[in-house]
Amino acid sequence: MKKGPERKDIIDAAKILWKDYKNIAKILLRPRRKRVAVNLEKIEKVMAKMKLPEDEKMKKVIVVPGKILGKGEITKKYKIVALSFSESARKKLEKIADLKDFNWLVNQKIKDYVLIT
Repeated sequence: MKKGPERKDIIDAAKILWKDYKNIAKILLRPRRKRVAVNLEKIEKVMAKMKLPEDEKMKKVIVVPGKILGKGEITKKYKIVALSFSESARKKLEKIADLKDFNWLVNQKIKDYVLIT
């Protein structure tokens, strides 16, 4: 039996994102067993592999349509949008990164983002 999310905050985030960010909304509407969880080390690795100048990387917004976990470190001040953060990830990120939510993403009409799943 296929079933989608039941948490109201996830459904609300998907509704907000549906018009402009349909690909992110579809990932959010997946069942819990297929939900995205990303470690800090993966974010750092993806951003390091991007073939862009450092100032261009800093302008991009990192979008994780799921939970960010605390394994690893972030060395640069990125803007990060995610559904939720583990306690350890939030502690590490509050020191160095700029944490945002999906409402901010829609209100700012951000088109230059990196989707990490």
